[in-house]
Amino acid sequence: MNRQTLVSLAATLAASASFAVDVAFTTADNIATLQGVIESCSEGDRVLLDDGLYEPDYTIYLTNGVTLVGSGAANCVIRPTGSRRVIYMDGAASGLSNLTVTGGKLASAGIGVGIFMADGTIAGCIVSNNTVAASAIHGGGIGMFGGLVTNTVVTRNTGTSAGRDSHGTGVFMTNGVVACSSITENKAVSPHGSIYGSGMHVWGGTVTHCVVTGNSGASVGGGICIGRYGYNFLDNDVLIDRCLVANNTNRTNTSASWTTMGGGIGVFAQRGGANGETAIIRHTTIVGNEAPCAGGLGVVSFTTIGGIESCLVADNRQTVETDSAGKPNVFYSNAPSSAKKALIKNNLFGNGSAGWGADDITGDAAFKSLAKGDYHLSATSDAIDAGLVSANVTDDLDGYPVTDGKPDIGCYEFDLSREPFSCVLSCAASSHFEGATLFLSTTPVNAPEGVTLRYAWTVTDGGTNTLTTSGAESSVSILVAGAYTVSLEVYNDVSGDLLLSMAAEAPYVFYAETIHASPADDLPAIIEALADGQTLVLEAGNYLIGRTTTLSAGARIVGAGRDATVLEFTARNACLDVLHLRAVIEGVTIRGGYSTGGTTPVQVEYATIRDSRITACTMDGTASGVVSPLRILNNGLVERCILDHNTNTTSKGSCAWTYGRASAVEVCGGATLRNCLVHHNYSDNSCATIKVGSNHYGGGTVENCTVVDNLNDGATVEAVALMIANNGYVRNTIVARNSSPNWTSATTETSGDYSPVGSAPSWAVRDSGWTSLASYNCFGESPQTFGTACADGASVLFRDPAAGDWRIRVGSSCRDAGLLQPWMTSAAIDLGGNARVFHDAVDLGCYESQVLTRSLILVR
Repeated sequence: MNRQTLVSLAATLAASASFAVDVAFTTADNIATLQGVIESCSEGDRVLLDDGLYEPDYTIYLTNGVTLVGSGAANCVIRPTGSRRVIYMDGAASGLSNLTVTGGKLASAGIGVGIFMADGTIAGCIVSNNTVAASAIHGGGIGMFGGLVTNTVVTRNTGTSAGRDSHGTGVFMTNGVVACSSITENKAVSPHGSIYGSGMHVWGGTVTHCVVTGNSGASVGGGICIGRYGYNFLDNDVLIDRCLVANNTNRTNTSASWTTMGGGIGVFAQRGGANGETAIIRHTTIVGNEAPCAGGLGVVSFTTIGGIESCLVADNRQTVETDSAGKPNVFYSNAPSSAKKALIKNNLFGNGSAGWGADDITGDAAFKSLAKGDYHLSATSDAIDAGLVSANVTDDLDGYPVTDGKPDIGCYEFDLSREPFSCVLSCAASSHFEGATLFLSTTPVNAPEGVTLRYAWTVTDGGTNTLTTSGAESSVSILVAGAYTVSLEVYNDVSGDLLLSMAAEAPYVFYAETIHASPADDLPAIIEALADGQTLVLEAGNYLIGRTTTLSAGARIVGAGRDATVLEFTARNACLDVLHLRAVIEGVTIRGGYSTGGTTPVQVEYATIRDSRITACTMDGTASGVVSPLRILNNGLVERCILDHNTNTTSKGSCAWTYGRASAVEVCGGATLRNCLVHHNYSDNSCATIKVGSNHYGGGTVENCTVVDNLNDGATVEAVALMIANNGYVRNTIVARNSSPNWTSATTETSGDYSPVGSAPSWAVRDSGWTSLASYNCFGESPQTFGTACADGASVLFRDPAAGDWRIRVGSSCRDAGLLQPWMTSAAIDLGGNARVFHDAVDLGCYESQVLTRSLILVR
């Protein structure tokens, strides 16, 4: 069924049929009688509503084959009073057209707040501003189990779930067809649950020739979610065909995984229903969407995939960066089998994203204008004529036909005969720093015949720096940092007539590679303006942080040295978040952060903090989500740092893997704490000093650290120094002199946990998921073995603990007792800046002894 046929169906529904009886109804009539008027009609009859606002105090039922027709969606509005659904619709011959359905409200779980649709046809309607606040939401705008929705706008519907689930705030469907419609700006809100498809949640049915845009709040499939993880799969086959899925967003979440994937489309079904139902996505453009994990298209399992073909997935954004294959445009949790790869073909995954299947197209989507939201193809697009030839694809989203028998990839067809004279601009810079070369080129489209063209370029920062050049291909050198606009004028080279004037969509920004700051500067503003590859050099002194500050670029911040450059928190609940894979902070002290719950003073995701100190940071709250003064997750690295005098005095629950808090640092999600001294941290509750591993975020590693003189004087203590949780690994680490005056073995020796016997555990509680291989080559003061191949606890022999000298002496059993690791190259150094490996061996702890032992032979 093509677009013209669907549009014709909508027009037929609104038109009078020769056998139908029309009954007029206006706002002057008693609204209480409208339901009776509908029920008095016969199948095929129509009730015609005049302009105006209709406010029934009941839900309108259309179940007897009658069509309710408005005078026009913009002028005829049904908005009920009270808290109720607006329309309940059933019967194949029942219809609804040319009106607005709004104001539906449900405070309990329900399906279809604006319209519950079992069957029938909806055409030319607006379904907007319906709201539901319930533990489970299914279709804030339309809940659909069959029938046809065409030429309809479903917009600004809102679902707020206090419980776990929200399903399709705009449209929830298990069967039927949604065609030639717009699903836009619907919003889902759930503080701690799963949200599937803010725009549409599809368990079955066809979505064709639709625009799904600007929807927000989902955790999976901001635009469209297909299926549901776990026990609900697909009720019927799913087809997403010739749709534009653009500029949808998933909720903010720090977890880059399949639980927050697919800002555009998320395929969340693990397997089909009883009859092997599958999902097909074809000739669909997925662009400009944003999510923590894979802004474009995400697939949990390929089991239900019947085909992903001739789709254009490009220019989507991922807010939490990882180096997983395919991102930011595409992501899968489990790789497709060879059979499924054969069904994933002729797709163009832009921006260098890796392909998934057979015959994927490499190249550039080359949309006409990302800045203006024009996702039609330009003349240089590699999607042109690259789609699969299929009898099912005869026209595009606009209704234009496939004229040459070679469909384009995506939802739009490029036809040169429809294009005016223009030029496609291409600008590429050798870097984004001063001194870069900006390469300029242009490709004319439908140039006037017989005319020689002359090209004149202008590159300017709007001030004194203006560069000009000529030619279809040219370049300029950018010597001064700034934001440069690029414009092109095209002349008839013979007559001199100006034929075309145009500009690049956005300025090209060039930065100074190294910038400097002093304590008098606004450091948070400077950090947040950093660009990838920049280095910020901080002079010695105190820098004030009075609000949450995020380093989200791959930049480097270099202080004058630990304790010389101090980043000082000046407000409660202000945080320093370091969130980029290539972000580095080194040579600073971070001091005084204070959180009352839900945040952590210092969070490191993917990034690195080294050669620094984190001190006097406090967690003091009662809410869930309180973690630790320093949190390292998602492959973050903190190395050669001192963590001291931090405090956790939260009163919420237990320190076990469920909550995962600590008085100094939590290490999870593949993160690492390495070559660090962790001392004199304090807790008055069940928390450990270090929590490593997590049920929610995955494992972590603590290696070559020294964990000493930490105190927990809580009444109920689960751990003092280390809590080793799921997939937590500790190695080459000294854990000693930690104390807890109130700890008793009865507190922790339950459910198969293994903890020291005695009144003052020095090292850890091993929580669920622990294995005997989790920790090894460690020293711990305990009658039980802390890991395997441990050093002799009786002879750790620190140099001078009273003076804070935690280096080991020559006779220490920790000397040369460590296990060599791949990161211990010749360049690796310890906390003191000395070689990490000395005479081909490594010590336990954060310091490496640099003294060679010699034998003395006495000859008499």
